Amino acid sequence: MNLVDDPWIPCIRRDGMVRPASLRDCFTCDDIVDLAVRPHERVALMRLLLCVSYAAAGIPEDYDGWEDLRERLPLEVPVYLDQWRDAFELFHPQKPFLQVAGLRSAS
Repeated sequence: MNLVDDPWIPCIRRDGMVRPASLRDCFTCDDIVDLAVRPHERVALMRLLLCVSYAAAGIPEDYDGWEDLRERLPLEVPVYLDQWRDAFELFHPQKPFLQVAGLRSAS
């Protein structure tokens, strides 16, 4: 499962329905209006979304930079996600996302 393209984030859509979205969808789909998650999950997801945003587009240094960010994110985030796609693979044999590869039980 790759977090970039596989839908896994519960999102509320414009039609009021809750459907999962991928990381890419969260930055490129204009029908997502909110996350459909509990407060502690929202904090974790927002941190991930911010990290991806800042890695892709940088942190704006002034007001004009923040104003431009809304238009830049849908263009720059997909490029970043494509570049680092393997890093978001949950079951990657050498470098699974936020996990230790080849971990075995001590017994």
